[in-house]
Amino acid sequence: MARLYINPGNTTYGPVPGGELTEIVGSNQAERVWLAPNANAILDPSFVRGNDGIVVLGLASNYSIAATVAGITITSSNGANIRIPAFGAGGGLKIDFNNGTFNLGTDDSGVTFQLTGTAGVQEIGNSASVIGGGGTGGTGTNFSLDIGTPGVARVVDAGTANFAFTDDSEATTNVRITHMTNGDHITVGNAAASDYNFQRDFGDINDLVITYTDPVTGATNMIVIDDVLPDSGAVSTLAAATTAIGYNFMTFA
Repeated sequence: MARLYINPGNTTYGPVPGGELTEIVGSNQAERVWLAPNANAILDPSFVRGNDGIVVLGLASNYSIAATVAGITITSSNGANIRIPAFGAGGGLKIDFNNGTFNLGTDDSGVTFQLTGTAGVQEIGNSASVIGGGGTGGTGTNFSLDIGTPGVARVVDAGTANFAFTDDSEATTNVRITHMTNGDHITVGNAAASDYNFQRDFGDINDLVITYTDPVTGATNMIVIDDVLPDSGAVSTLAAATTAIGYNFMTFA
């Protein structure tokens, strides 16, 4: 078993991979950890004090959840096994999926574990049940690209659904989108198409690199779309990139 110690207050760590079990040890400060879609991880009790969060890079409906006296387990058919220690009233954890956000907590008596979102509450029992009925992002496709740090890109798998991606140009974005197809779309706010730069990746000519730095906030935006381009064709503008890709993949609001 591997053991990872999170620096106190770290909000950008991960993603923690699948495979070998990883124990994640945090602190009493607010922390946020990213988990791969097939993560095999166990959180230490510092994560259920009510001020931490995890980001699971998959769709909520692909995961099941169950509870025992030891805590809560989130599993999926791709091998994910995420274990969260038991906690009482007042404790809990925020859980973000690609298509929704849930608050993991208890009922008023502190006896029954629950997932709560704007759409309702899901009680967690001893038998595993599919996650649903409580997360925001009700269409199952909305996803913000305002993630990552200037030095660490986040990988977003668009192959699991048709995604409606959003990018706020005034916030930091550093992502690599894989398996993007017709039906996936990026909407950019607070900028014009002419503000953004488009080019092929010198390391892989089939990857599209999109960049922008906001002059007011200083936020950097980098979106890399993996293997979306044909071998030839200009891509130096949004119009040219759209022609090369063959469908409307990006608009500016």
